[in-house]
Amino acid sequence: MEVAVGVVNLEMQLAGFIAPLTIVFVIDAFDGSFNGAVWLLVHSESFVLSLS
Repeated sequence: MEVAVGVVNLEMQLAGFIAPLTIVFVIDAFDGSFNGAVWLLVHSESFVLSLS
């Protein structure tokens, strides 16, 4: 049980590190526009919802 909790914690820590970097990269790729970041978030959410 403790190992599972540790794995979930590690995954959440990695997501907390990678997500802001990804958003900044997408905003830079779209020349400072937030349209790409919003598109990424909306489609990521729709992908996650389609899995359930």
